Amino acid sequence: MLAYLSLAVGIYNGNKQKGFWAEGADRNQAEMIALMHTEVTEAFEAHIGVYYQGVVPTTRTNAPMIIEELADTAIRILDYLGGFSHAALQPENYCELWERDDIVLPSMLEMGETMAYKLMYINMYLSHAVEDLRKDIDPTDNLVFALHMCNVVAGTECFNLLEVVNEKLAYNATRAPMHGKVF
Repeated sequence: MLAYLSLAVGIYNGNKQKGFWAEGADRNQAEMIALMHTEVTEAFEAHIGVYYQGVVPTTRTNAPMIIEELADTAIRILDYLGGFSHAALQPENYCELWERDDIVLPSMLEMGETMAYKLMYINMYLSHAVEDLRKDIDPTDNLVFALHMCNVVAGTECFNLLEVVNEKLAYNATRAPMHGKVF
């Protein structure tokens, strides 16, 4: 997981160059987490074969769409961490997250639960992150847990999520500012 966190500042800087972090403007943290939720929803849509407005998206990597959407989720989480949570990116702080005894990450995901159940866990941690923001608590822990769950889910499907993230980052580097979107 440290390999992911080492990407965070690079993703943040790349997204700054692409216009996602406007100079002198603060990004809306809750909106950023909501966009993470949309990526997980798109992964679910890929799983069940139902797409927004009936448009089947084109994959940009060598992975199935569901894994590519998990990579997009990971990229959004890492962008947030790179922009807001610099302390969490230090290995000593990151390791402390995994040594806490008040958090139990669900290891049952490796036992064959349905994909919908797996994706629900990712969204659960993202929802907790929004609730953290509402209570003026740093959401980093829950975002890192969501990132971990993306990695676990991809692994249960026999994909290396970090490789797919890097493929997607290479594609994103070729895209227009803000990927041609309003936000």
